[in-house]
Amino acid sequence: MSTITKILESSRIIAAINDEKSARYASVSPCKVVFVLGCNICSLPKIVNMLNNKGKIIFVHIDLIEGLGKDTWAVEFLKKEIKPHGVISTRQHLIKHAKQLDMLTVQRMFLLDSSSIKSGIEMAENSAADYIELMPGVIPKAITDIKKYVKQPIIAGGMITEQKEADVALQAGAIAVSTSTMQIWNQGVKDGI
Repeated sequence: MSTITKILESSRIIAAINDEKSARYASVSPCKVVFVLGCNICSLPKIVNMLNNKGKIIFVHIDLIEGLGKDTWAVEFLKKEIKPHGVISTRQHLIKHAKQLDMLTVQRMFLLDSSSIKSGIEMAENSAADYIELMPGVIPKAITDIKKYVKQPIIAGGMITEQKEADVALQAGAIAVSTSTMQIWNQGVKDGI
């Protein structure tokens, strides 16, 4: 995990992609980490191979890939056949299974109100995940509050469409920001974020 954390500390914008077209842009972007958030099981191998060939670190959101089950067999399939570096999920049992297979993991959490912050802290304390992704990432107070209580580095994601929103999330304590806004992929590097 420390190698990936060091990469995220130096390349703080994560390209979040949903299809082959955005994967092509991400493959030539300065982003070193890519979150595959949407596609289908037929296009997934091509996308992961393209990104691997460009030296990207790839996390596949197991919950969002069409045609891929939401069970431990899906994790096994990803590990053996698709070969990303890690998985993203909201489901703790999938995170735990991926860890057993020596995969990197991102536990995604949605923050809706103050009680979800409390339950998010409890989930993080019990999670085997390497990283926690907080959604939406435009709530700096939540990032600051949760960072006080969890050991995992925090990634801010969701609804970040402008550079200033990415900056605020990073200043609040996120190690990185995931966004599908391609302009931020390049801007973050220019600004030294």
